[in-house]
Amino acid sequence: MADKKILIIEDEPTEVFALKKILQEANFKTSSASDGEEGLKKIKQNFPDLVLLDIRIPKINGFDFLQFVKKEDKTKNIPIIMLTNIEDKESIKRALALGASGYFVKAKTSPHELIGTIDKQINKKNETRE
Repeated sequence: MADKKILIIEDEPTEVFALKKILQEANFKTSSASDGEEGLKKIKQNFPDLVLLDIRIPKINGFDFLQFVKKEDKTKNIPIIMLTNIEDKESIKRALALGASGYFVKAKTSPHELIGTIDKQINKKNETRE
């Protein structure tokens, strides 16, 4: 998975630091955005292989971000995994209905589980391209 780019959209610096460390140890390149507006700019400039997205982020929340990205032809095929501490059924259903590729609760997800899902999503995306 070397050279695969992951965009982390998260407003908690400690979460970003931890995620970057985990992802870089798994040989992913990482970038981050601390709000939805910055995330939209970065996704359109860098076209990452996958996005990790929190729901509660400033300026444009995770649901609205997901909606914008999935409507755009250039970004709609980028897998987006929700990584949040919101675990109610309605939020999960809403995120998946809007096009999220997965939904994980931060406190209940191991780094191993997250990396496994990221690998699967990137491989799936690459298979549909060929």
